Parts: sequence; structure tokens; C-alpha cells
Amino acid sequence: MQTCRRNGGFLLNRFSFQLLTTRSIRGGTVESRLRQLVMKLEYVDSLILAHPFIKGFDQISYCLSEDEVRAVAQGEISDAIANRKKEDIEGKEGAGPVYSSTFYIGLAIEPKPGNCSVLF
Repeated sequence: MQTCRRNGGFLLNRFSFQLLTTRSIRGGTVESRLRQLVMKLEYVDSLILAHPFIKGFDQISYCLSEDEVRAVAQGEISDAIANRKKEDIEGKEGAGPVYSSTFYIGLAIEPKPGNCSVLF
């Protein structure tokens, strides 16, 4: 049995950079793209409200290898990476920080009457 109900949710957008200067330079571009995404979301019929939190949440992950860098860029941060400190990577070849910013867009969703394509 399918049921439809009014509900909310959020979109999560994560951006990762290996250089802090790159994050500073591209930060305005990222925020601008988020605003454009929100404007396009407003045209979705079942969406009542899209409310961005564009300030973002910053995080630094200390990675030991390129595989860990790719995993962090994909949003897959293991406990080992999350608990690692800057001192743990000092002097290790190929190791370095990855700077990530996570942005959220709050969504208020209400399916059209008779349309149960949005299920929670």
C-alpha cells in the first residue's frame, strides 16, 4: 500500500578542495551555484519551499593517500580519517589536508493530490 503525506527533507551539497586558497577563491562560485539551484527547485510542482543555508559547515580531513582524498571528496569520511589530526600526517609523503564545505537546502514537500510519486 502506498501512502502520501506532507513531509520535509533536505539536500546536502558537499564541496572539497585540497588547497585552502582554492576554497576561498571558489567559495563565491559555490554559493552562487547553490542560489541558482534553489531558483530552479522553485519550479518543481510538489515543492512548497526550498530554503538554503548558504553559510556552510567547514571541515578539514587529514588524508594519507589519494584514495582517502577521493573518498573524502565523495563524502565518505571513515572514523579513522575523521579522528586523524594534523600531527598524524606530518612528514608522511603524499599526505595532506582536504578542506570540505557542506551546504544544506531545506525542503518542504507536498505531493499533488492523487500523485504518490513522493514517498517517505
